[in-house]
Amino acid sequence: MLQKAYEKVNSSADAKSKFKTFSSFQNEAFDNIDDGGSERKGAGWDNLWRSIGNRVKVFHPQNPLHEKIRDLVLDHYTDAMGGLSTPPTIPPPIVIEKNECHGISGDTWVMHVDTVIGNVDTFCNQDAREVTYNKDSVDELKLSVKAPNDQNKGAKDAPNCADRFKGVVINGCDGNDPTNNPHNYKFGSTLTTSDGWQYTMTPLSKQINEVACDVSYKFLWDSFEIRGKNLPDAKFGAEGEGLKKQLDGCGEVTKYGFERTLKDGKFQWFANGRLPIGTKACVGRALKKAGGSGNGNCHGAGKRDTSRREIGIDDWPGYGDDSKHVFGAVTKRNIGIEDWPGYGEDSKHVFGSYEG
Repeated sequence: MLQKAYEKVNSSADAKSKFKTFSSFQNEAFDNIDDGGSERKGAGWDNLWRSIGNRVKVFHPQNPLHEKIRDLVLDHYTDAMGGLSTPPTIPPPIVIEKNECHGISGDTWVMHVDTVIGNVDTFCNQDAREVTYNKDSVDELKLSVKAPNDQNKGAKDAPNCADRFKGVVINGCDGNDPTNNPHNYKFGSTLTTSDGWQYTMTPLSKQINEVACDVSYKFLWDSFEIRGKNLPDAKFGAEGEGLKKQLDGCGEVTKYGFERTLKDGKFQWFANGRLPIGTKACVGRALKKAGGSGNGNCHGAGKRDTSRREIGIDDWPGYGDDSKHVFGAVTKRNIGIEDWPGYGEDSKHVFGSYEG
């Protein structure tokens, strides 16, 4: 039947110009379906085909009708669900846990981990969001927490505050690293947890990198003495291994020694030894390569510099020693009659002696 209806509509001479769209052609084809008349038995079948054309027409409502249909479907759905007595719950944004390490390449850190641990225990048992500890010391630091969408919450409200600080912020970045951080200094980090909280430890004490170097010429070798503090362990080594390696590049190092100077109020360590003559500048370069802030005033050929001055009478041979004067010692005075030839000795007077 559909085939016959299709052929009937398509056989029209103006079929191509009559139908602007394929949908209008389909609708016309359904309208021309022949239900078979008396050949079909039963009123049900007849009623079916009498109305089928209207029911299967392609449906293309305007935009307002689309919106109306949408609203009817949504109303029916919400009624079936018992209505919208409460607004829908919007799930919170997904937060991926991450720990942003400050890194061990800078010059700001906390020297003593035990001090940091004690500060964390104190901080997590109080209400403030941010506290600075150990002011004006090598362990000065700031601890802080930040709650998601609530600036009134402090450290006491932070979930697992102490554990998160100790396990991740303090030891999650620079702990257990005997090569790059053998003294276990603490550089801090910012931890953002999956529940949206932030935990931050910020070192505030700048550890000044300072060095001093002295190389002396000892006739057969150059003797060096080096002192320093706060050189990066990654270059310097736990006990100066990095410095020794750089010094080996200057020549054969003999009588080498290294020690920690705990009682020194300025420097943390002392190194000394001997190198071939003329290696003073090389020692300075070695110190810089080992992490020193400079060459520590080690530069030049190896001998100590001497101040230059003008050559004067003080430099004459024997000056200051009468026994070595070329003309002997002379006392300066005015020339008088006593200096005339023969004066004071009558036998040598030109005119002889005078008797009055």
